[in-house]
Amino acid sequence: MSSESKNHTEIRGQAIICFLIAALAFVPAIAGADTYIYGPTVIDSPGTYVLMSDVLNYNGTVYYNGTEYWEPCFKILASDVVLDGNGHTITGVVNSSRTDYYLSLGYVPDQNCIMVNPGLERVHVKNFRILGEFDVGIDYYPVVDGLIENNELSDNAYGIFTWNTNNVDIIGNTATGNRFEGIFCQGYFDGKIQGNTANNNDIGIYLLLCNQNTIDNNTANSNKIDGINDDGGSGNIFSRNTANLNAHHGINLTYCHDSTVRKNTADSNGNNGIFLWNTPPYAQWNGITVDDNHAWRNGWDGINLTNSSHNVVSSNSVEENNIAGISLNDFDLGEGDENLPWDTTENLVDSNEAHHNGMYGIISRGASKNTYRDNHVSYNPIGIDIGEVNLVSAFLLSDVNRLEGNVVHNNEITGIYVHGHDYVRITSQNVLTGNKVAENDRMGIHLAYANAHTVKDNVIYGNGEVGMQVNASAYNNIFNNCFNNTYNVAFGDMIFQNTWNVLKQPGPNIVGGMYISGNYWAEPDGTGHSQVTGPNDDEFCNLSLYLASLNVDNFPLWNPLVASFTTNPSTPGGEVPFTVYFTDTSLGNPTCWFWDFGDGDTSTLQNPSHTYTSDGTYAVTFTASRCPVAECASTSLNTTVVHVGPQADFTATPLVGPAPLTVTFTDTSTVTGTTYHWDFGDSGTSAEQNPVHKYMNPGLYTVSLTVTGTFGSDTETKVNYIDVRTPLGPVADFTASPQSGTVPLAVNFIDMSSGDCTDWAWDFGDGLTSDERNPVHTYTVAGDYTVELTVTNTGGSASKTMVIHAMVPEPIADFIATPRSGYYPLEVSFIDRSYGTTPDTEYYWTFGDGGSSHERDPFHVYSSEGSYDVHLWVTNPNPANPAFAKSDDIPKNSYIVVSADPIPVASILPHDWWLLMGDMPFTIDFQGVSTYTPTTWLWTFGDGTSANQQDVSHTFTKPGVYDVTLRVFDEQGRGTQDTVVVVVRPVADFIADPDSGDAPLTVQFTDTSSGNPDEFYWNFYGGFWPESTEQDPEYTYQFWGTKYVSHWVRANGVWSTVIWKAIPVGDTPAINAFPTSGQVPLEVNFEGIAGGYPVDWLWEFGDGHYQHGQTASHTYENTGIYTVKLTAYYNIHDPVSTTVVIEVRPDADFIATPDTGHSPLTVQFTDTSLGTIADYYWQASDGWTSTAKNPSHAFIQSGYYYVFLTVETPEGLTDTTMQVVKVFPDADFTWYPSQGGEPLTVQFVDTSLGGGFKSVWDFGDGTTATFWDSPGRSAPVHVYEELGTYTVSLTRMGYDHLPDTETKVVNLLEQPPVAEFTGTPRTGSAPLVVDFTDLSSSVSPMTYYWEFGDGVTSTSKNPSHRYSTNGDYTVKLTVTNAGGSDSETKAAYIRVSDVLLPVADFTASPRDGIEDLTVQFRDTSINSPTSWSWNFGDGSTSNLQSPIHTYTTPGWYDVTLTVSNAQGQNSLTWNNCIYVRNIPPIALFNADPRTGDAPLTVQFTDESTGLGITSWQWNFGDGSTSTTQSPLYVYNTAGTYTVTLTVANDGGANTNVKTNYITVSPAPPANIIKLYPGWNFVSVPKRLASGHNTAFQVFGGVNLGGHAILLWDAQNGMWKQVMAGDTLQPLNGYWVYSVTRVDVPLTFDTVTPPAPYPKQLYAGWNAVGYAGTTSMSAHNFLTIMGGLDGNWGTLLGYHEGNNPDSPIIRDSNDGLPMYPTKGYWISMNNNDTLTVVV
Repeated sequence: MSSESKNHTEIRGQAIICFLIAALAFVPAIAGADTYIYGPTVIDSPGTYVLMSDVLNYNGTVYYNGTEYWEPCFKILASDVVLDGNGHTITGVVNSSRTDYYLSLGYVPDQNCIMVNPGLERVHVKNFRILGEFDVGIDYYPVVDGLIENNELSDNAYGIFTWNTNNVDIIGNTATGNRFEGIFCQGYFDGKIQGNTANNNDIGIYLLLCNQNTIDNNTANSNKIDGINDDGGSGNIFSRNTANLNAHHGINLTYCHDSTVRKNTADSNGNNGIFLWNTPPYAQWNGITVDDNHAWRNGWDGINLTNSSHNVVSSNSVEENNIAGISLNDFDLGEGDENLPWDTTENLVDSNEAHHNGMYGIISRGASKNTYRDNHVSYNPIGIDIGEVNLVSAFLLSDVNRLEGNVVHNNEITGIYVHGHDYVRITSQNVLTGNKVAENDRMGIHLAYANAHTVKDNVIYGNGEVGMQVNASAYNNIFNNCFNNTYNVAFGDMIFQNTWNVLKQPGPNIVGGMYISGNYWAEPDGTGHSQVTGPNDDEFCNLSLYLASLNVDNFPLWNPLVASFTTNPSTPGGEVPFTVYFTDTSLGNPTCWFWDFGDGDTSTLQNPSHTYTSDGTYAVTFTASRCPVAECASTSLNTTVVHVGPQADFTATPLVGPAPLTVTFTDTSTVTGTTYHWDFGDSGTSAEQNPVHKYMNPGLYTVSLTVTGTFGSDTETKVNYIDVRTPLGPVADFTASPQSGTVPLAVNFIDMSSGDCTDWAWDFGDGLTSDERNPVHTYTVAGDYTVELTVTNTGGSASKTMVIHAMVPEPIADFIATPRSGYYPLEVSFIDRSYGTTPDTEYYWTFGDGGSSHERDPFHVYSSEGSYDVHLWVTNPNPANPAFAKSDDIPKNSYIVVSADPIPVASILPHDWWLLMGDMPFTIDFQGVSTYTPTTWLWTFGDGTSANQQDVSHTFTKPGVYDVTLRVFDEQGRGTQDTVVVVVRPVADFIADPDSGDAPLTVQFTDTSSGNPDEFYWNFYGGFWPESTEQDPEYTYQFWGTKYVSHWVRANGVWSTVIWKAIPVGDTPAINAFPTSGQVPLEVNFEGIAGGYPVDWLWEFGDGHYQHGQTASHTYENTGIYTVKLTAYYNIHDPVSTTVVIEVRPDADFIATPDTGHSPLTVQFTDTSLGTIADYYWQASDGWTSTAKNPSHAFIQSGYYYVFLTVETPEGLTDTTMQVVKVFPDADFTWYPSQGGEPLTVQFVDTSLGGGFKSVWDFGDGTTATFWDSPGRSAPVHVYEELGTYTVSLTRMGYDHLPDTETKVVNLLEQPPVAEFTGTPRTGSAPLVVDFTDLSSSVSPMTYYWEFGDGVTSTSKNPSHRYSTNGDYTVKLTVTNAGGSDSETKAAYIRVSDVLLPVADFTASPRDGIEDLTVQFRDTSINSPTSWSWNFGDGSTSNLQSPIHTYTTPGWYDVTLTVSNAQGQNSLTWNNCIYVRNIPPIALFNADPRTGDAPLTVQFTDESTGLGITSWQWNFGDGSTSTTQSPLYVYNTAGTYTVTLTVANDGGANTNVKTNYITVSPAPPANIIKLYPGWNFVSVPKRLASGHNTAFQVFGGVNLGGHAILLWDAQNGMWKQVMAGDTLQPLNGYWVYSVTRVDVPLTFDTVTPPAPYPKQLYAGWNAVGYAGTTSMSAHNFLTIMGGLDGNWGTLLGYHEGNNPDSPIIRDSNDGLPMYPTKGYWISMNNNDTLTVVV
């Protein structure tokens, strides 16, 4: 067949021929170190190979014995090879469906572009562009000491794929857009992955079981799963990588240990920035260091540790993440978890920056025993959250963590939040020490459901609502903290006992003192408990601080530090620069100082000096402290006034230049002026601070600047400052790039001319021009072109030229031929491989046998034997200018060899490694496909056997690696050999005994592998990482399901394949329902669990609905108790059924309107509960109850009121909800007087409503006062040194730290004078001399002006005046002081005649009485008055001489009588003449409850009427009394009691006696435990009889509401759940919850003789019970009978409603009784044993 007629499809079909042609495609181009290759190549010898052309659309499909295989584009079979792609592009055509199929089975992908055979060393692949569609771009399997460098790989399944390599580096590659991994490494050891880009893959860089590698400075962005993923690795270092915008995680380390993640950036990923997941099953911990990374704006967390231990997370920046900056999570993984070290524990989270995250700065979800140290956490909703996680199989709490030295500030809700879940699931034993918790918007530290924590040495200041919130938390040790918040501590709904101080011990304490005990209690205004109580010699306050019930700081710290300073000069002020010297004069020996000089500068020196450089008024703030806790120090404020006038100055640039010259002026005056005036010297001016001015004409210009400031102005003048010179002509210059090249040649021209050019003219030399400044011009015809640029400015023009060389390309001749040797006639295909050719290139070939050709790729036939020289000439013509044509030629001597008699060439089939690898026994049919007719074949198989046939079949019976060699010879003995490597794998197998069964199922695995393996690997769940390396391990499956076991072995260094077997683990029929109870509507998810593989499942939900399937979901729309039935159906036996009970409880809810307001606050409650409700029960923490559906209630006192609503269905199902009503006090006050002299003493009276415990006054003159009055009101007296207008505020601190502030403007004016005088005598005959006496009142000196009525005046104080003429004279006195003036005019005051002036006088009877007081007034005036005028002081008057008047309003009254006759009138005012008293009050009261069992606590409420009640006297009928208005009293003895209340005011007293008002029943019998709704603290008084003594037997009939019975474990400081079968023991105190009121009978043991019964007690609080059937004093029971002596301190019991009894204190009131069936808290000073005979 001629070459011209060969069909392309036929050539493709001849697979073997295609393969041989490809294998021969490399030929030596030149002698030397490098070998040039031009297409697909098999490299089987060392050397450097350089690819010289692209390979496009490569298809390596070949067929062998009818089976399809793939031959890589480049296959390396030798060590010490460098394969250089030289920047060329490789693309392929692969069978993608076959690829996906193999990948789905987990096989190694095989349609590869570059493949390195196993076992090679020192292979270097670089500079390739492999752009798809291959399974793998570059495949190393396995290789030692290799390098993959500077390659580009995209649109493949995998970019780079390595398997079991050692010391192979992957550097500088780009692997983007691949379907799976950009870079995949399995078993990669001691390598370096550096400087790669792996974007837009599934996973950018994926390491599987890789150890001791460095992954450095890579970019892995925008991948569909993770940026970088390490699965099961150890000892790896991840540094300086960028992993952003990935769909899941930036950097993911799963089952990894002892690695380092440092200085990476992992931002904006979909889940976590850096994710550490799971401790490896074969290691004890992770031990990973995560250091100095940047993880911002991720969808979940910046750094997430889940089930990961012993890690260090330090110095990372985690900000703006959607959930948390750093998250530590402990999640239960289910099957097998009990045998594996999953816990997130023993981690160190240190010195991280966690800010602006969506929910948490740092969070712990169920992670324990971790340390959080020196972290900076701010601007998150919650700073640090130490909490719980609720999983299906477990509820995990965060216990025994340590938070130390953290700075937590400016978070939106809480700084540090430590919490459990509810009263049963309580977090404990965390330590918070040395933290700074400051300026968080709401709470500094929040403890909720948190017991037995230690909170010490912390600084808690400036938090918005409260420094520490304590909710339902007990037995915490809180001491040596600094509290400096508006409200330091607040408590929630349940208040338990916490310890707020330790016994006095040597310091230093938190505020620098010498002793540690309690806490330091400050407030931002400088007041607080620690400031107003003390000082004394022991550094503690004189008074304990009562925080709440059972919460008292007995030894608060006192800090006498007072900051103060002086300045020199004492009144600072002057010209800048002005220096002030500051001197510390503080009291209390501070050790740290901080000065804020008010101008932005600060100092920490004790006595600094500071220089002010700008004018103004500066407030200097000085803080003195005892380091390191500056927040607990005092501060002092002083204002230094510095007046400075400006000093003008300026600069300009440029100072010299040709006209027109634009100059920028910059103001550099010492102060910022208010106005500016510039004179530029050319008639130009400006008012800008920093103007720009253009000078148009040459010359020297003087510039001046005038700056006007607050304190003056200044002018700066600079003579001949600006030098504008005559403009010069331009200088033409330019560059061109490139200046030579092949056409079409685009040249970029850049103008470099100087001289402010205005015009540009380009001539490109080819007839084209441009007026652009920087044009781009393209030359399309080869030639030399002279380019000229002419530039013009105001000074003239200039030109420059340059020559551009445009050339045709210069070719480089080269070619290849296929084949280059053979028998004649030999058909040879010549292929041009020249560089720099164009479509117009001309070719000329000579073939050495006289033949020639002008074709590009000719075909030639050699007809005779010989060695032929081949020569190729290539020419690039230039028709427009032939002189510029370029040409090249290449001769290849003896290039074609035509033979007549060949030597046989040995060749073995199969030759591919995947056909030479198999399981033992492994039989291979070898074919000798040698060429040129050998006559002898000799095979050696590497296992000691041989053969001499052409085709042989050989079986390898042992695992190992074998070299198979074929040698062939002709009749002359000439020959060659070929070798292939055979890998024989051992065969893994095992037996499982048993191979099925019900859980828990223990299986003994026995290895039955063939090939005598020496290494064994097992995974009991079908995974690829070893969980056991024993030969015959045992494993227990705890849960049902089909378990897949994977097993593989190794023999003679060869791995087996993995074998999987299934272990069916069954179970007895069961229902997994979640939840089994809940609120309506309740969605329940059901799962059927049954062995034997049922064929159908039927669910009957108990409400008429049903469903099929193993799993089901059903929503119950109404309350009730439903029995759910599951029936499992089988083909081989009868169906089985089981049931489960679902309780659907009501959903209690209500609306409180309003829920916040000022006292008194009436709230309307509206029920919004879901479900069928039969009964309602409302209860508020002020004792109010109601059974109405929508009641209302008025709250009188301030405080937080907890309102509970319990709803109950007809079935008895209940639900309780709670809301808080916040009642603020209503602050108000009055004051008097408003006028007077300086200093003016003003009486303020607190008239606030709503109760409280503290009043804080701000008198508006810089002074404040704080009054602690629990309860009570304050009435401060304040002295104002100066009169004026003051803004006075009263902040009334209500109960529970709820404040209200009332602010009023108080105008204090100087009292104007009050004019008054007398004259003596007032009547007489002329001439009459009258002596006038000034009686005016004034707070300051006065001036006087008298007018005597006869035209004569005087300015004397007490003048004498002589009247010479008869008549009636009106006298007027005007007095004036600084507050104003006043006049007193007395008409007809002086009568000069013979008639006398009357003198007023009177009597009144009675002068004292109650309201409606009738008084008889009698005139006793002298000198015969003729008229009378009475003013009774209550607005009423009379003209009768002796009137009768009735007073109807209580109070004091002044009465005035004025009498007159012909001589004139006279008046008399009797101050406080009449006193009218209030009507006596009427005593009224009620009590709640009025009946009950002893001890009975009764709340008495005063409801008396009447005004001004001043006293209350109660007699409770048992000999006890009280003077409290509404007392709380406990009746300890049964009986009927008459209660008496006497109330009194200024009008009298009244008594109310209620006979037999309180009935107290005897304490319940010792064999009855009375349970009330809610929690009850109970005990059993004697041993219980067998059969009646377990928790279930005693309380089985009680509706516990889903709660456990609890017992306090004092030894370990934790609650223990009492199980149903546990025996109830005497002397134990049990907490039992009951939904309803119920009596629980007890059956005592009457068989066992009484014997001593011991109970071990521990230092601290213990829960005990009383043992005995009758009451006994605490002293006799505990001290005398129980033997505790002096080791106990306080005893506390509870009664109905979980209300505490009055505490019983040893040696104080321990004569009070203890009662049967009650539980008690007892505080122990030391460990001791309570022993009682029972």
